[in-house]
Amino acid sequence: MESGPPGPLDGSTDLIHYPITFPEKGDFLIDGNLLFETGGKNKTGKQTHHWPTDKAFTAAYGIEYGRGNRIPLWLFGFLY
Repeated sequence: MESGPPGPLDGSTDLIHYPITFPEKGDFLIDGNLLFETGGKNKTGKQTHHWPTDKAFTAAYGIEYGRGNRIPLWLFGFLY
């Protein structure tokens, strides 16, 4: 039986390329470059205003469509 390429469910870390840290402001900092804040549909970008706007995003639940730097949280499920 052939085995497929390593993946996130087999304990392999081969697919992980970017470190994730937890900054003082914002929720997740990816590769020291992209800042993500998570929250509900009324979440504002107050916690990310200190970051360049092209590298700061709000992942919000309770919204169907994204606009500007707001991304619907459910879209991240397609990346798994």
